[in-house]
Amino acid sequence: MSINKEYQVFEGLRIATALTFISGYLNAFTYVTQGGRFAGIQSGNIIMLSYYLAKGEISQVFSFLNPIFFFVLGQFIVYLLKRKLKKKSVDMAFLQ
Repeated sequence: MSINKEYQVFEGLRIATALTFISGYLNAFTYVTQGGRFAGIQSGNIIMLSYYLAKGEISQVFSFLNPIFFFVLGQFIVYLLKRKLKKKSVDMAFLQ
């Protein structure tokens, strides 16, 4: 089953541009104000972690593990919540 949504091409471009700007601003802001850590780009945090690991600056490595750990933890919690809610909706459909 295919669901086609109709929208103007410029609307998709407008939303994509707005999301790109917001994401870039958030990451630039957190990079400047949080000591070189990114809020939304975990690949940036992993690159910086690898850089400091290669330089042998272990204290910096541990400081980059913090945002990575909490990102993974957040993803795990979201996964569990989605799974639980999906299971409940299936059970409710069965009862009706």
